[in-house]
Amino acid sequence: MKIAVIINKDCRNYKKNKDLIKEFENNISCDKFIIKAKDLVSTLKKAQIYPIVIIGGGDGTIHTAVQYIKPEQVLGVLPIGTLNHFIKDAHLPQTVQELIKSIKANRIKNIDLVSINNEKVINNISFGFYPYFVKKREKIEKSIGKLLAYFPAFFRHLLRHKPLNLNLEYNSNNSDITTHSLIISNTPYEISFPVSIVRDDLTSETMGIYYINTLKNVFQASSDKSFWKVEQTNHSIKIKTKSKHNIIKVGIDGEVITLKSPLNISILPKALKVFY
Repeated sequence: MKIAVIINKDCRNYKKNKDLIKEFENNISCDKFIIKAKDLVSTLKKAQIYPIVIIGGGDGTIHTAVQYIKPEQVLGVLPIGTLNHFIKDAHLPQTVQELIKSIKANRIKNIDLVSINNEKVINNISFGFYPYFVKKREKIEKSIGKLLAYFPAFFRHLLRHKPLNLNLEYNSNNSDITTHSLIISNTPYEISFPVSIVRDDLTSETMGIYYINTLKNVFQASSDKSFWKVEQTNHSIKIKTKSKHNIIKVGIDGEVITLKSPLNISILPKALKVFY
């Protein structure tokens, strides 16, 4: 069976994982594509002729990949990202050796995705504080690195952030909310949210809905669940901004884009085949 291996060499951990990539190639017969991030989409389109596509990169690379993976294709993930939220929560192989065993044993399962205005989502969608925090972090990380940039970016943006005014429609509810942060997750987070944002297996066919229900103390809301409104749904969600500009800055799987209101969000049950 033909296998395409696509490695994003702009991934931060690419150089220190070259030996692991070579180990995979020595054990699994494949066609290897070592590419720059700018060539990822064109390479994924070419790889649509392969029954199996193995992606090497972080959650951003995986997010791009699922936009072009066909329903009949199987996705495997080489765990060379920085945080690897997706493979941990989806219970996918977390080492190259585990991935090799999974492919040889043909261990395949289907997991859920989420759609926002027809774009597929592997982890979550965020509004308010997080998208602006990411933009601030991206500026700082150029000089000190991604992980070290988190703390100064968080505190600098905390001082300037303004709440969002949104209309939220789901489960026959229609509510106007004013919030500093709204998160919609593919599969609800476990009880430890927001201290630990961990999901279980991505097969619940359900989305989690989380938004800060107070404007008094944003800092405490980062560690105290009582400051959050928490709900779940397997029905579609519609979000409208009450801003006169009719646009919303949105964080999708860690990347920030601007979309026009309204936003239509839905669960895509068992939409992605993966090696586990």
